[in-house]
Amino acid sequence: MAVNLADADVLPDDGQVAVPRAGLAQDVAARTGGVLRVVDAGAGWPAAAEVQGIRGPVPVSLHVGTVGLTSRGRDDVERRYQNPASCEPITQAHGAPVLLGLWLEEGAPVLVAHDAVRRLGHGGTRVSLFVSLDALRTARVSGWHEYKNSTGERIITLAPEMFPVLAEMIAEGCIPPEQDTRKLLAAAEASPLDPSSVERARRGVSVLVRDARFRHAVVEAYVGRCAMCGLGLGIVEAAHIVPASVVGSTDAIENGVALCPNHHAAYDRHLILVDPSTFRIVVSPAVHGSTAPADRAFVSSTFAVLHVPSDPAARPSVEMLVYRSNHFEDAYRATGCI
Repeated sequence: MAVNLADADVLPDDGQVAVPRAGLAQDVAARTGGVLRVVDAGAGWPAAAEVQGIRGPVPVSLHVGTVGLTSRGRDDVERRYQNPASCEPITQAHGAPVLLGLWLEEGAPVLVAHDAVRRLGHGGTRVSLFVSLDALRTARVSGWHEYKNSTGERIITLAPEMFPVLAEMIAEGCIPPEQDTRKLLAAAEASPLDPSSVERARRGVSVLVRDARFRHAVVEAYVGRCAMCGLGLGIVEAAHIVPASVVGSTDAIENGVALCPNHHAAYDRHLILVDPSTFRIVVSPAVHGSTAPADRAFVSSTFAVLHVPSDPAARPSVEMLVYRSNHFEDAYRATGCI
């Protein structure tokens, strides 16, 4: 059967065999152990597919290409894949857009994921998606590798067996910070050769995504400034009022407050209490009584009353503040806050 070159992935002038996009999408899905499933291959760009997240399947628009030579004199350091010759753009016709490349050179297959959202609607004569050859080789050995290209785009290369980790990120619609993902994979000892370790990492991703969403929502609500001192500088963190480890905690924005690292640490150590009825900030007498210049500066920089968002829905929950005070009553008594 003749291959329609408009729907083929690799054109004959690349020196490789033309592969129909629909078949390529099915091939990639088959390598992920069922976590990625093609519902309707169609012409293959995109294929209607779904990723299996912990909370259920999520529909996606799957765009896949074969990773091959670049034909621009840089084959010693990079590879690329492209959109179809018909110049079809990336779309979200079937759900969240997913953009994957499949590398088959030099042995075991490797997948590469680019940011599909930033390319929505972009067609062009021929859009090339470049990936570092070293990143592909590293993923073949380690199972997972991330880096940023010259434009700041985050690119992930991974063994197909590690796709459940990426699938959870896709299903939740959020890619956690690279350093958090790296720590998670190390803690889970995630390896393509150990399915149980991949599953541990996958479940850890759901926690990371939840935390990432919580941090973003809280910091944005407080316009990136500490509610206890007003510091910004891009270093503000989201603190839980009732910690995630405590029964009854939630990731709702009303259970969060934006704090700089110093006030966050003091809050976690129960050196600061927020009065539930007045939002007055109570600093431990031990801190107030310190004569160290840095400690005095900390006290003097602390607001008398917590600065809260203008949106009532984003303000700290009185119930959560009461819950925290009651749950940590002994700790607050020990520091003199109550």
